[in-house]
Amino acid sequence: MSNPLLSDLHPLQLTDLPRFKQAVIAGQQRGWNFYFPYLLFVRLGSQSTRYLWEERDGSLCVFRHQYARKNRLDLVFPPFPYQESALLGALERGNDFNQTDNSRIYFIDEQDMPQLRQLNLFRLTKRNPQYLFSPQALSSLAGSRFQNLRRKISLASRRMEIDIQPYGPEYAAQCRQLLNDWERQKEKQSDSVFFQRRYALNAFHFAPQLDNRDLNGFVYLVNQQVRALTFGGEIRPNVGCLLLSIADPNNADLGYFIRQHFISTMQDYEIVNDGSDGGDHGLREMKQRFRPTGFHIAYTGKQVTRLASRATSSLSNNTGKSETRGLSPDTNEARHPVTRYSQARYELRPSTMVPGQVGLFALVDFVVDEIVAPYAYFDETRLITWAEFETLDEATRYKLIQYCYKDRKGLHAPKDINSLGICYFINHSCDPNLYCNKKGDYIAQRNVKAGEELTADLEKNMKKTYTQFSCCCGSPNCRGIIHI
Repeated sequence: MSNPLLSDLHPLQLTDLPRFKQAVIAGQQRGWNFYFPYLLFVRLGSQSTRYLWEERDGSLCVFRHQYARKNRLDLVFPPFPYQESALLGALERGNDFNQTDNSRIYFIDEQDMPQLRQLNLFRLTKRNPQYLFSPQALSSLAGSRFQNLRRKISLASRRMEIDIQPYGPEYAAQCRQLLNDWERQKEKQSDSVFFQRRYALNAFHFAPQLDNRDLNGFVYLVNQQVRALTFGGEIRPNVGCLLLSIADPNNADLGYFIRQHFISTMQDYEIVNDGSDGGDHGLREMKQRFRPTGFHIAYTGKQVTRLASRATSSLSNNTGKSETRGLSPDTNEARHPVTRYSQARYELRPSTMVPGQVGLFALVDFVVDEIVAPYAYFDETRLITWAEFETLDEATRYKLIQYCYKDRKGLHAPKDINSLGICYFINHSCDPNLYCNKKGDYIAQRNVKAGEELTADLEKNMKKTYTQFSCCCGSPNCRGIIHI
């Protein structure tokens, strides 16, 4: 690497796995693309792109270096665990290398989105949602919701005698032949087919070198011939990954059998990320039959705002002359670089749930499991003890009871009850479209369309209740009296 901006970066290699996983655990990532073998395999053998990394401010920064048709350096992820200083430093490296201010981040986990939105540096675009499955649920297949899946798996078992074996080098030749047959029968040679072939060939090579927890594989033999294969492993404790699932296209039900088998073997994990469907209708139909417990939402980011450090540097280097981007040092734009204004996502309107009150309404669509209103949107709070609460006037007490979280110590109230953040206007419903996680983020419980009032079950997270009100949500499941 002759460029000095690359000289201190490390090529990603197998020995980096322990440090990489340590950072993933610290950042609590669960995206499919954080599975280390995926990162290792996806660029091995490429003649145009490689992955490089550095440690900055205690976080890992992984870069994608394109060096064939064009020479670019972009971030694969935001630094993890997330550190704003590390992100800004990595972006500055990319901007300096690219000699432009349009760096990209290819995969952004949903938990990092609130911090990135606040920076106003990126245009953020959703990727296809990634399917999350419960190994325990798919092991038992209990209940009517798995009826169709049970039938598919049963058909595969009845039509052929399937011998399941752990992958070993003795099966490599047959696996390559299956891979060739599978590739030939695909109707179109998409990027997905190309990369799955690359994942498979690298999995055959690296499986003997890795612990089963990091890369585990199975082959499925019919009449002593390999007719399907699966590979996957651990993203981090409690989160597994299904990297690869390839079956003989002539045996449609076999694909259901092997996916259910592999996920069921991952009983040590709370969830298994099976990646997205890539827009493939057939794959989407299959994965939906496995009844995902949720979806992981990832984004891509394109830089649309110049970093303040580069704006200052550029201006100083021009010593009073107009800079290369046409900004005069005396203009307001040069002194204060323009940031991309945040997208309007909600607005207040008369509530459809509570007559005479206002509610929060979506201006954009939200997909299931997307963070709709992060905890950061709550105003800074102060504790009002129950003793202090009794000294307040009746109107203020009413507002505090109505809007604030309560515990045995008192009420956690905004510093100014007359200046409430948007989260305080999320009304109750017994059939809500949001739920509140342990961090205090409001998450989409289902797909939410623009124009819907945003609601949550306000009673659900209450360990102890202090008052009650009559619910007017009109849901068939309405409980009537709600205790908060």
